[in-house]
Amino acid sequence: MSASGFDVLRQKFRDVLRGMAPERLRRAVRSQRAYQTLALVLAALRIEVAMEPPGPPLVRTKTTDPGEERTIRARVYLDPKTMAWSECARAVLEALGLRLNVGSPAAGGVAGVPVTWRLAAGEDTLLLQCCGDDNTDPDGASAYAVLGKPQDRPLPDTAQRVSKQGAVAVGFDLRPYALLGGQAPSDPSLPEGWLQEASFRYETIYPFEVVDWESGGPWTGTITYTRTERHQRSEGFIEEQGQSTLRIVVDLGDTNSEAGDPATGVYVAQVRATARGEYSKQARSQGWKWDTCAGRRVRLDWTTEDRVIGSGSGRARVIIQLTPGNYSVAVSSEESFEAEGRLVGRQAICEGGGRVSYMSRERGGVRLSTTLGIPVTIASHLKSRDALRGTWDRTVESGPVNNRATVTETLEWDLRRR
Repeated sequence: MSASGFDVLRQKFRDVLRGMAPERLRRAVRSQRAYQTLALVLAALRIEVAMEPPGPPLVRTKTTDPGEERTIRARVYLDPKTMAWSECARAVLEALGLRLNVGSPAAGGVAGVPVTWRLAAGEDTLLLQCCGDDNTDPDGASAYAVLGKPQDRPLPDTAQRVSKQGAVAVGFDLRPYALLGGQAPSDPSLPEGWLQEASFRYETIYPFEVVDWESGGPWTGTITYTRTERHQRSEGFIEEQGQSTLRIVVDLGDTNSEAGDPATGVYVAQVRATARGEYSKQARSQGWKWDTCAGRRVRLDWTTEDRVIGSGSGRARVIIQLTPGNYSVAVSSEESFEAEGRLVGRQAICEGGGRVSYMSRERGGVRLSTTLGIPVTIASHLKSRDALRGTWDRTVESGPVNNRATVTETLEWDLRRR
């Protein structure tokens, strides 16, 4: 239908309404017009959400100070262009003793609409929430302020700009009761009464760009611990020697938390990690003795070999602490793995007639439980807050010369930010 044809129809409809008695008009239109009236009103209803100038993006700082603040404005109004043909609805409402809740027909703002604001993206990571529930003002508007979240720690000037997304969800409680000026329904059981009491919930999402900064991201890297133990024993007719090696590699994963104090320069991070361990042992012992066999003096000797191997993996936690001049790294894990092996031997035995023969036999299984935690705390001078690298080793010898144990520990670490 053309605009001119609709204008003629609208005027004729007005003339008919004016010629009817009010009571008759009420009965005539109460049932069949109530739903049509609501449809016409909702056809003109508009909702707009936008960020006020200077508009997006919202920029976070590189420091522990809050970032920029932006105001997002939502408006509920009846479109003046659509209202040109919704005058039919206005005429029906006026005949029923109702009116549209619009202060200025030219602007069309609807006042008193309940509005609910919430952060839909970026909460606790990019943005801080400043407002909550509200009602539209006489212009049909409601405003919500968002603030860039401070960084958990100061970032260097070399931090790279990255684009991320925040979003606000705006919920509206659209009630014909508010649209029709807030009049209480005369009879809620009737269609127009029900329409005034009804509530239509609507929510829209408004996304916007947030500028953030990254200095490489969370901590990553590896820590490697190696422990080698050598044992030598020479005592009387017994000789033993062997070596065992435990190697644990810790791979850093997600950073659980970061906290820093700009005043003191102290920074602490807790990082999830995976520990992988390998254990191997190989030892050999031998001895001999003189014995009497069937009246003869004979030499009986024996040998034993011990071989154990095992590997495993589990969860670990790494705590990194930085101060202005030093840092420390601690690794802990409640996980362990088992290494298994076998003991085999060869032993001389005395037989009848004074003869000596040899018999090989297994002495059973060996099970060793090994913890994946690293029993050394790394501590060193801090050169860079974004790259921690170094090595550490020590060798400890114990026991007399004829029963010597030598333990060598080596620690290597290369931790950095992505």
